[in-house]
Amino acid sequence: MSERRGGSRWAALAAATAAGLALGAAGVWAISTVIVPPTDPLEDAPHTLVSVQTGDVGSSLNVNATASWSLSEAGRNQAAGVVTDILVTDGAAVQQGDPLYAVNLRPVTAAAGQTPAFRELALGTEGPDVRQLQTMLSDLGYYGGAVDGKLGTGTERALRAWQKAVGYPVTGIVSVGDIIFVPELPSRVVIDSKLVQRGSVLSGGENVLSTLSPAPTFALPITAAQADLVPDGTRVELTAPDGLTWTGQAQGRRSDPAQPDTVTVLLASADDSPICAEACASLSATEQSILPARVVTVPAAEGLTVPTSALSTQPDGSTQLVLDTGQHVTVTVLSAARGVSLIEGVAEGTLVRLPTVED
Repeated sequence: MSERRGGSRWAALAAATAAGLALGAAGVWAISTVIVPPTDPLEDAPHTLVSVQTGDVGSSLNVNATASWSLSEAGRNQAAGVVTDILVTDGAAVQQGDPLYAVNLRPVTAAAGQTPAFRELALGTEGPDVRQLQTMLSDLGYYGGAVDGKLGTGTERALRAWQKAVGYPVTGIVSVGDIIFVPELPSRVVIDSKLVQRGSVLSGGENVLSTLSPAPTFALPITAAQADLVPDGTRVELTAPDGLTWTGQAQGRRSDPAQPDTVTVLLASADDSPICAEACASLSATEQSILPARVVTVPAAEGLTVPTSALSTQPDGSTQLVLDTGQHVTVTVLSAARGVSLIEGVAEGTLVRLPTVED
């Protein structure tokens, strides 16, 4: 009886000991699991090695730009008869006293002034239109008297000298159709070719003359997705009609509700001068010009480069490379485009890991 009780005690003690050993082993496993850091998956991931090399990073977008002038009404014809000649070309810069076209072989002349021609100007006439005539004669060197708006003998004498020089009948009288007063001269002008062409008949009152805006408007009509790559200030290089390069930058945009997928990015120069500088006359005065354009979305730069896929962003926001030894090195990314990044923080020739994708 006592032997059975002793056996039971030994069995219980053995079971308790086994249980204790099991718990101890589990505890050791748990502690080791918490304390030992997990393996970096990047270090075990399949990879190839690439070297840090000197290279260029940059990106651009090739599109077409447009250039167009805006026109402002500048003067109405008052001559009646048949147009016998066109004396200026579209977009020509017109000065005081320049002939524009001829009606019945009689030139129609441009002069500066806000008051339109509406009557004959003869000895004794007074008014702002006479003052404009005196200014023109003075600018051309025919008149040296007071610009007082009174057509006296001195003005008449200068008028006769001008008429003789330009081929008008020397009458001392300005016919109503002889001059078109233009608000500002010099100006680049366009004559309405639908109304004024050789053989066409004019009766007076036709709006025939327009002036061009001081500079054309340049724009990039592009898709909405492309426009996201062209914030204000983006450099744009235009190929001019003569093959030279004009440089501008994005400055504002407009959209058309009827074309929601198209955005027009407006262009301007960095110093508010015309993008076309002194060569604006090479652009059509009457039609929209189409110019090849290169939009510099990422300015070109040279330095040390690596494939962008070799870089990883850390939780603290830093960017790192993994060297061939497995060491992590923090670098600074200066620029990136087309899968290549320009970096600082490692030496040229350093071997770094580039993750590969398994099939």
